[in-house]
Parts: sequence; structure tokens; C-alpha cells
Amino acid sequence: MNYKDFKKIPGIYKITINNKIYIGSSINIYDRYILHKNTLRKNIHRNRYLQRAYNKYKEFNFDIIITYSNITREELLKEELKYFELLNPHYNLIKNPVLNTFSDETKKRISDSVKKAYKEGRLINPWSLNGRYVDIYDLNKNLLYSNILVKDAILIIKVSNRSVINNAIRKNRYKVKNFIVVPVNFDISNL
Repeated sequence: MNYKDFKKIPGIYKITINNKIYIGSSINIYDRYILHKNTLRKNIHRNRYLQRAYNKYKEFNFDIIITYSNITREELLKEELKYFELLNPHYNLIKNPVLNTFSDETKKRISDSVKKAYKEGRLINPWSLNGRYVDIYDLNKNLLYSNILVKDAILIIKVSNRSVINNAIRKNRYKVKNFIVVPVNFDISNL
């Protein structure tokens, strides 16, 4: 099946491993398929039961049960609950997806606290380190690139995840692969 045909299409899906199932729903079935496939293969899926089964059997089937043309996330979760009751999935950690949603008030409270944390500097914007740029040096402390965004630095250094650079800078461990990455105008003489 070509799952790319289901980009931005909401629906309910089923993952089968060893004749036992997992039921899920998504506003974008293709993206969810890719997420499950990649995290299972990398052994980092957040559902430990599904991950253990995949590790043992090394394969899974992803089947689309039903798609919708116009449905809200809340309505989709209610539809998913019907399939939970009908199919009694084995691998699902949460047995009632409707109860696992946040109210609008809770969403706003979470959003406000995250914005406050960014403003106070307790969280760092992973794309720009709160608008700051970085310099990249070789291990001999020769400047290679000056005043570039983290998103550009990950392409230059060829790291798969921008958090590698963010954590290096936040935790004062500036070496990333064979480079030294520091905030702009950082004195590297003491490194």
C-alpha cells in the first residue's frame, strides 16, 4: 500500500504484530505510519509493549481501518474508542483515548507556562537558541563558520538532531563531532 496517498488524511489505523493489535488514530495517517515505522526500527518507540513485540518478531503490519474527509481531533478520538471496544487491542497502553485529551483550559495553561519558560530562559528555542547564533571552529580552534543559525549548523556538521548542538552549548560541552560549536562571540581560549 502506498501510504503517501494518505498524507493529511485523518483516520483510524491498526498495527498487527504476532496476531495481536494496536489501535490508533491520526489527523495525518501517513505521518503516523512513518513515526511508528521509524521509532520501532530505531528501538525508541514509546509504547514498550509494541516495541518488545517488534524486537521479537521484526515485522509489523500497518492497516488503515477507516478514513474521514472532515473530522475534528475530538470526534476522531470518539470514533477510535468505538474500535477499542470492538477490537479489544492488546498493545495499547491507554485504554480510553478520549480521556487522554486536554481541555482547552489545560492547553492554554500549558502554552502559557511554556511561553513563560522561554521568556525566563529556562527553555531554549531549538532552532535559534533564543535568537542567538553560533560560531563553528575546528578542533585546532580555527574559525570555520561565523554567526550562523543552529538549523544551518546541523547541516554543516551533519548531525541528525539539532538538540545535539543545543545540549552541547547549554551544558558547556561544546565539542560536536570534529567541531567546536559555541555561541557567537564566545571566548574559546579556555576550552
